[in-house]
Amino acid sequence: MKTLIYQINIGKGTQWEADKLTNIINKYCIPSVKNYAKKNNYDYRIYKEDIFENFGKNFLLNKGTALSFNKYLYLKYLAYDQIVYLDTDVYICRNAEKLPIVINFSGVAEPEKFETHKLFSNFYSLGNDFKYINSGFFITNKMDALKLGNYMIDRIKNKKKGKPKNTDNGLLNEFLYLSDKNFKFKILDKKWNYMPHLDNSQKIKPNIIHFAGGQGSNYLINISKKSENINEYLENEYS
Repeated sequence: MKTLIYQINIGKGTQWEADKLTNIINKYCIPSVKNYAKKNNYDYRIYKEDIFENFGKNFLLNKGTALSFNKYLYLKYLAYDQIVYLDTDVYICRNAEKLPIVINFSGVAEPEKFETHKLFSNFYSLGNDFKYINSGFFITNKMDALKLGNYMIDRIKNKKKGKPKNTDNGLLNEFLYLSDKNFKFKILDKKWNYMPHLDNSQKIKPNIIHFAGGQGSNYLINISKKSENINEYLENEYS
């Protein structure tokens, strides 16, 4: 089975624009993903070209959201048995487990205290068991990758905005829960997309640490103030 790990890094950084944070991404985060791929014999690619306008005009929340949306558009061109997407604001621990072999699209739910669970569930009447999947990490097979990529391209062409959140994350959850009742997906353990700045109720040993959003960037800035070597700090803190 051939596995690809891919990332999107357009301009100064798809996730962050501040120079200091971009430097952290380039010095610590992206190399940790490359090292993980090499260690486990996975192929790795990083895409730096914005191809959004190949399919239509930006109809999303802002330019940054459209840049992140490229993660779905490249799926159309990735002919691998297993495809893994990771945001660039993630750090993979040195002793991380090998990726699970999945049959269907798989991702990790955001911490339930995060407002997106309630907001999305209430808007679409999905019930209390609804889990809002974070788009910063997912694993998929070739067939589901093509379905997801074509779905997102169709949304661009028809300028079909997401409700209640017109973001790359919001549209992913609309795809998973609303687009096709027969589409199967799996929710993985949070160790595969752990957000310490959002979920500090129980310390775990994560495989992937995700510094998502403004809170995540502030979390990393505070770490950089504590330690000159972010790698060693994270390895010691979460080993």
